[in-house]
Amino acid sequence: MSTQQNMTLAMSDLSVCSVATSTPAQQPPQIRQLSSRLAGLLDLVATWKLRHKTRNQLAHATPDVLRDVGISESQRFVEVNKSFWEA
Repeated sequence: MSTQQNMTLAMSDLSVCSVATSTPAQQPPQIRQLSSRLAGLLDLVATWKLRHKTRNQLAHATPDVLRDVGISESQRFVEVNKSFWEA
């Protein structure tokens, strides 16, 4: 491989690194859009995980706890039987 080819490869490696480490305003629109979509997906997964956790806790709550939080048995039944993606 010639010196020119090595320099060209090194420069392309630097441009990839600079895109990966640049601030959002400096990134190309495609990278910003992908980053935004990934952040949205992570938020969605976190929401689903929280729903699953809280519905599991609700399923195992005692009648005293239900009374304290103001939820009836029928409301608990409806909420517990929802899928994690349902609001």
